[in-house]
Amino acid sequence: MLDPRLRALLVLSLLGNVVLVVFYYTFSVPALHAVQKGLNCWDLEAQKADYYLDVNMMSLPMYRPQSSELNVKRARLTNLVMPFHARQEPAVMRNLELWKHFPPCYLAEEPGTHPNQDYMDSFFARDEHPAGRLGRNVTLTFFVSSEADPELEMRVLGAFNALPIRIQKCFSSANVRFSRLSNEDDKYLTGSRKMFEYMLNGWLGLLEPYYALYMEPDCLPVRPNWLMILDSQTRWPNSPFWIKGSIFRGDAHAITNRIVYNLFHINGNALYNLGDPSFRHFYFDMLRPYITKYYTEGAYDTDVFKFLLDLGNYNYARQTAHMFQFTDAIQNHWHSNYSIGELKAMSETVVLVHGGTPNP
Repeated sequence: MLDPRLRALLVLSLLGNVVLVVFYYTFSVPALHAVQKGLNCWDLEAQKADYYLDVNMMSLPMYRPQSSELNVKRARLTNLVMPFHARQEPAVMRNLELWKHFPPCYLAEEPGTHPNQDYMDSFFARDEHPAGRLGRNVTLTFFVSSEADPELEMRVLGAFNALPIRIQKCFSSANVRFSRLSNEDDKYLTGSRKMFEYMLNGWLGLLEPYYALYMEPDCLPVRPNWLMILDSQTRWPNSPFWIKGSIFRGDAHAITNRIVYNLFHINGNALYNLGDPSFRHFYFDMLRPYITKYYTEGAYDTDVFKFLLDLGNYNYARQTAHMFQFTDAIQNHWHSNYSIGELKAMSETVVLVHGGTPNP
């Protein structure tokens, strides 16, 4: 029978070998090298970064911006897309009802309805801006995950057409499209991703889109003129972007999965640059192959930050980081209680809040 002290030493030795194996398969070659040289955790991160930069410096194509100066100056919000499952129809109706209390846009023929009327009249409300009036001529598309349902289409369009004319005038048209997802695909993660991709790859049939607001039924307005304010964030002289939206702004205790890309991702209710082909190249030619190779099916919005925060993609991510922008105008309060009054007091720019339970 082994001496207890000798047995303890053998156990410790075995555990040490296990730790080395875990480090090797978790962090690859640089981690093992760092452990062997007795480096601390900060040295280890530097070793990892140097290793991945050396290996992958030429593995990703260089970013080349596609937008001309003229197109940048004509950038504007062209589309609002509201994706939903048929069972979310009541939430769509509640959202539209809120538009009566928080109209999407200010109309020049209604003086005094905007808190900064002089600014609006002098620049955006007339046609002096290269992209024309702010928050106008936006195409509204209700995007349903199911097979075509004429009765559902009639109810949704009927609710929109029942809104006051001044609200309808914010939009050039309203339509309902059906993604016709199979029962197998019409699931939370897969269905959401496919519908987003249908918008991005042109399947949805948006005509000459530039920037689009992707707004689920539980993304609710909390201030009037929200469409105008978001439109203003897409326009010159603001810098172009691919995605602009919200980091998680709700109760920190609501996040149980504290992986970095979950904590820092931009929520899917956001503004997207559908007019820039380099954004589609990034998503379909780089992001999706990466996700398919290294991950199981996940949420399309967190997938973006899985790619960007991977050290192996650093060379590309640092060239495109400016194309992923955070805004205070949209706030993600998923699974959280929040006070509308407190949100407005803390932020003068918040206009849309996604998820959560609102209180006065």
